[in-house]
Amino acid sequence: MVEAAIMTPLFFLLLFAALEFGLAFRNYLTVANTTRNAARIASAVGNDLNADFNILKEVKSASAAIPAESINEIVVFDAGSVNGSIEDVARVACKTASVSGVCNRYTPLDLELDEDDFGCEVADPDRFWCPDTRNVSLAVSGPPDYIGIYISVDYEFITGLFGSTKTFTDEVVIRLEPKEQ
Repeated sequence: MVEAAIMTPLFFLLLFAALEFGLAFRNYLTVANTTRNAARIASAVGNDLNADFNILKEVKSASAAIPAESINEIVVFDAGSVNGSIEDVARVACKTASVSGVCNRYTPLDLELDEDDFGCEVADPDRFWCPDTRNVSLAVSGPPDYIGIYISVDYEFITGLFGSTKTFTDEVVIRLEPKEQ
């Protein structure tokens, strides 16, 4: 009885810790997979007027394993180069708001928008860095742009063993696929 009284709490602590770690790791992998899938779509659609709609559609599809309300933000940004990052001085403001000519910031509510809500018009969410201004040409205008996708997601711990929440972020920078002009 004494051994059981000592070992039972330890056993359940290890069991719940393994469960919590497994669920958190699943969310981390989902965020990483979602970001990579969205970047591949972004590269393929290039400067199509509905590029950001297609990116958000992929984010919604690939992140189905996590609750949409746990997504903090999705940022589609002009990375400038393969080494560009959302953390660069010119882009760090994109984490809180869209910046003209630099990035479009989206929230979970934007995942529910229709294709008609995009198109770079005055009230459209993709108007700040309009997809049709993205360079996909290998011609005189230089090499194609590098596009970045940044996603931030909060994970709420079930047991509270490791705190209440953990924020998982991921960022992928990829070159837009060249197209004939």
